[in-house]
This record gives sequence, C-alpha cells and structure tokens, in this order.
Amino acid sequence: MKRLKKRLIITIISLSCLFSCLVWAKSKAPCIEARPLSFDFGKIKEGPIYKTRFKIDNCGNAPLHIIHVRTSCGCTGAIIGKKILKPSQVTEVMVTFHSAGISGPFRKYISIQSDDPTCPNLLLEIKGISVPQPGPRLVLDPWKIHIFKKKGDNIYLKIKLDNRGSKTLIINKISELHYNIDLIHKKLFILPHHKKVLIVKFKTPPFIIRKLVFLVYSNDPNQPVHYLLVLPKIERVKEQDEILGCPACNEQKELDF
Repeated sequence: MKRLKKRLIITIISLSCLFSCLVWAKSKAPCIEARPLSFDFGKIKEGPIYKTRFKIDNCGNAPLHIIHVRTSCGCTGAIIGKKILKPSQVTEVMVTFHSAGISGPFRKYISIQSDDPTCPNLLLEIKGISVPQPGPRLVLDPWKIHIFKKKGDNIYLKIKLDNRGSKTLIINKISELHYNIDLIHKKLFILPHHKKVLIVKFKTPPFIIRKLVFLVYSNDPNQPVHYLLVLPKIERVKEQDEILGCPACNEQKELDF
C-alpha cells in the first residue's frame, strides 16, 4: 500500500513537471495572429484590380519566422512586409485581386506558413461578388495549349474563342510576345454568346522553342489583352486531316458552332 502511494505521488509529480515544461515551452514559442481573418469586398465591378491589407502580429515570446506565403489562385497575389517578427512586432500582407475574367461570387485564400508550433499554416480569405460589365467578354478555352506539327514543316494551333458578353466581340490582333509571329491578318467578329474555333499555321522557327506567349487584342473592356500560352510539347502525327478536321486548310480557317 505504501509503495502504491509512493508510485502515485511520483507519477503526479512527473506529470506536473511535464505540464510545467510544456507551458514553459509554449510561452517561449512564437505565436502568429492575423487581423482580420476574412475580408469581404462586397459587390465589385469586373475588370479592375482590388487591394486589401491584413495585419500579422507575433503575440508569442520568441521570434516568428514566415516561411511561405501562397495564394489559391493565379488571380490573387500576396506580399508580406517582413518575414521575421520579434515578439509583439506587427507587419502587413498586401493582397491584390485581379477581377478580369471572373464573374459571380468568388472566394480566394492566402496561406501563411510559419514556425508557430500551434498554427503552422494560417489561412486568410477574401471574398465578394464580381459583377460583369455590359459589353463583349472574351474567354480563351483553354488559355494553355500544346503545339503539334507534321514533318517539321509547319506548326498548327487550334484556338477556341468564346464571347460571353452582351455585344459583338472584335479580335483585332493575335501576335507572339517575343518573336515576329502574327496569327491573323484581319479582324475577327464574334457575336454575343457565340464561339469561334480558329485554326492557324505558321512556319517552324529555325531555333528551339521553349514556349510561346501570344497576346490576343480585342475590344473586351474588362481585359483588352489576353495571354495565350503555347507549351513546347510537339506530337508527330500521320494524318493532318484527322486532327485538324480541315483538309483544305490554308493560312487560317474559321469554324462557327
């Protein structure tokens, strides 16, 4: 009975020491805190760039190290003022939201990774409703495509242009950002809520293609310039007609549907 009491006393003392150590360790650790955790833009017009700020505070008793700041979407950017915060020190995260091409309710997240042992990944949120403006609205579907060629002579691109606006869309120009490559030689007109498939070809450049970035210029008031990324993956095909569906394709062909 006495041995049992001694063991119980030793166990209680050990647990008390362990709890004290944990409390001490926590008191010596950094602690991240954000104000606010969520920001609501409310109803905004589609097109402009909107900004907001979040305050980040180190409420712990040790230096706080910010490891990474990431966003959930390419339309959202985040820049933090300081990556090392002393106890009680405050910094800000500047968040930008590009509303062009986004309509309806939206919800984006910013993840802040730090060495806070209790909250290693802090999640911030921005939300709102993007109201599309009247007029033409260009959507590239997809905005990233692969290229393919036949016997190294020509490169063929199949581009889908979608007008989701309320007025006629005018494509003024499609040109490559770095090289002298123009895909169209006249303006294209797309009626509201209509799509157009553009099949074009151009000569293979006499150098290794790492990537091509085409700029699509239109009368879209929200985003007059769209980016079209062409990846350097090249697939050799036996029959051109099987892929293009265009046996009489010359420099360009337009297909409406």
